[in-house]
Amino acid sequence: MRKFIFICILSIVVVNESVWADSLSGLLQLSHELHEQKDYINAALGYRQIALSVENEQDRSAYRFAAAYEYVCAQHYHLAQLMVDQFFETNVEFSEYAHFLNGEAALGLKSYSEADIDFQHVLENTSADETLRLMASARLCRVRMLTRQMDEALDALYQSPADMSPAIEMYATYQKEKDKSPVLGGVLGIIPGLGYAYSGEYGSAIRSFIINALFIYGMIDTAQHQQWGFFGVIGFFEMTWYSGSIYGGIDAAYRYNENRLNQCIDAIDPYQFQLDIQALPQIRFTFSF
Repeated sequence: MRKFIFICILSIVVVNESVWADSLSGLLQLSHELHEQKDYINAALGYRQIALSVENEQDRSAYRFAAAYEYVCAQHYHLAQLMVDQFFETNVEFSEYAHFLNGEAALGLKSYSEADIDFQHVLENTSADETLRLMASARLCRVRMLTRQMDEALDALYQSPADMSPAIEMYATYQKEKDKSPVLGGVLGIIPGLGYAYSGEYGSAIRSFIINALFIYGMIDTAQHQQWGFFGVIGFFEMTWYSGSIYGGIDAAYRYNENRLNQCIDAIDPYQFQLDIQALPQIRFTFSF
């Protein structure tokens, strides 16, 4: 029913100015409700329709920005960047917010070089909102850690307008700890389960040890009874499990390193933001830490 009403409002034929004002107000309210219900795609369509309908250029760009935000929420990052580009065509007053939002979309697309440029732009804009610059600093650190630019990531924290001592300490702790060696994980995997245990995956280590032990026992037993057909079948599967222990030790080390990195990044950059949709056509973010 909600989507039916939404489509009807989009298709209203303007009869006079008062009717259009009422329909525009209704569409705006419905778009707000769609956002609250996490129906971000239809909310974005609503804001785009409003942008096409309002006469004031600044208001039009604000609703395009709102549509871009909804697309980021929906993880439709390419569409978000399209709307940000349209925003830049008509509005430079809130450019720092647009750069930050474009950086979020680029981060979602794993276009790390583009995200780096956008967040750096916000961070260097000393006239921008201080909290927004703080978040840009943390996001920039995230991007650079993901791309293993560790010294540059630390620089991003030092550029923050706020005290980032706790984040810097987390970074230092991460740097002091060592990654697991995938090569060593593979070598230890020669003994079934030991490669998993090296990276802390003890459940996988126990399973690997038990499965390999059972198959090796089966091979020994069938060989003693000269049941060579069964020996060949069991041996084939054992080779699969045994090689899996070696490759599993390698993969476990990679997973350990990735998880360690992501945990540090999430601790350094726990910040979230929301567009205050009730303030539209004014652009304003609210932040949570």
